[in-house]
Amino acid sequence: MSPQQAIALAAKYGVAIQYDPKVQAPFFYYYDENGVRHEVWFEDARSVQAKYLLANSYGLRGVSYWELGQSFPQNWAVLDDMFNIVKVV
Repeated sequence: MSPQQAIALAAKYGVAIQYDPKVQAPFFYYYDENGVRHEVWFEDARSVQAKYLLANSYGLRGVSYWELGQSFPQNWAVLDDMFNIVKVV
């Protein structure tokens, strides 16, 4: 599920999204209509920023990830804020 879908799911069930500073990721728990407990971890602007900062701290010249049709517009704002992006065609 996309980060937007995760946020919508938390809102649907009226649960607070928490943030784990150790692993640098947001998460929440909820119980579905059958009483089954679910644990959801996902990305947000803070978590991807932490990953980019980690890559930078190791002197890496780039990062890559695969996103299969999941919208995550916050990622582009973080990238634009942190790096000088040059598109090469």
